Amino acid sequence: MDNLKINSLENKEHYQSLLIIYGKLLTDYQRTIVSEYLAEDFSLSEVSEIHGISRNAVWETIKRVFKKLDIYEKELNLSYKYHQINNKLDIITNKENEEVIKEIKELINYGI
Repeated sequence: MDNLKINSLENKEHYQSLLIIYGKLLTDYQRTIVSEYLAEDFSLSEVSEIHGISRNAVWETIKRVFKKLDIYEKELNLSYKYHQINNKLDIITNKENEEVIKEIKELINYGI
């Protein structure tokens, strides 16, 4: 995890998306720390000052939460399935396509 460039916009967006989907599975404390870092774009120092903890404690919490979110997504694939459904919906809004509608129904009924 230390080698990941968590500060990159792409990774922040990825983890923010996972936080929206799986956030309720985290403790309030974990959700708050990561939300401040991701959604509110606070620095590690700002988060540490707010909570009266060290920057390292904030960083370790964020790394643990990101690891949990990755595990949840690996096991449940809800983010992947959500994006699949959205992509299919984009296709059918551009043209009528019974096959795509059938695939969406299968995803909704059996895939999630």
